[in-house]
Amino acid sequence: MLKHHPDPRADWEELVTLNGTVAPLIPIRPGELQYWRIGNIGADLFLKLKLEGMVLYLIGTDGTYLHRPVKVDDIMLGPGQRVEVVAVGGPTGNYHLRSIPFTLESGRPPLPEHSLGIVVSDGPAADIAVAEAKLAAQAVEASPYIEALRASPITRRRIFTFSRSEDRTKFFINGELFDPDRTDVTAVLGDVEEWTIRNEDNQLHNFHIHQTEFLVVSVNREPRNFGSLYDTFTVPAAEEGRPGEIKVVIPFTNPAIVGRFVFHCHVVKHEDKGMMQTIEVVRKPK
Repeated sequence: MLKHHPDPRADWEELVTLNGTVAPLIPIRPGELQYWRIGNIGADLFLKLKLEGMVLYLIGTDGTYLHRPVKVDDIMLGPGQRVEVVAVGGPTGNYHLRSIPFTLESGRPPLPEHSLGIVVSDGPAADIAVAEAKLAAQAVEASPYIEALRASPITRRRIFTFSRSEDRTKFFINGELFDPDRTDVTAVLGDVEEWTIRNEDNQLHNFHIHQTEFLVVSVNREPRNFGSLYDTFTVPAAEEGRPGEIKVVIPFTNPAIVGRFVFHCHVVKHEDKGMMQTIEVVRKPK
């Protein structure tokens, strides 16, 4: 688990821990395949993870496995996001797990680098290429649920716009602040909806919905096929006056989700300043 804490030495510094420890040592053997489940439980923290000099394969997102492992150079994790990865142990030596600098908000300096841990590879030499090839060739049965969802007719399309006030004291969805006594969206059990989440802000936001997962079908108007499901996903910032955007397909098909729940930006200081709405799933009238 990755978590950040205010550093008492300076208001602007952040301390990021891995399982409660600052930059721990992580042992691995050359050629060993290690399964890592990584969750970003920092309230407001965005991270871009990179394991310098060693191979990582993404195998799952938010609790859903991909059909095949996907080799990645880095992984973006917004608040609340989780991934499953497999690390392939490199030759004997030390390898740094870092969050590398990237732009969170245009017009501001990039987020600083964070040292998250040191992977220490030690043991007998191994054929790492063979180990990696073995991993890359593995597959799990493709989820029929994902393909069925991808092929489902869309019952309704909605657009939700994330924005904020100039003084950053208020954060809005479709121009509204959160009101727990208001139901903003009503969906019918059995329906499949397509939601467009637009970000008019010049900083990243993180869309999260309770009670169900969703399929990401486009990012910034480019079709995407991740082969997995999410319940939290980073929404790109606006650039040159054009909103960032993701498009997701959400199944309201599980009877267990009938009732009221919320969707929101998972950046807690944005959610707490109003960037949240209530949805109610109702049964079809008889």
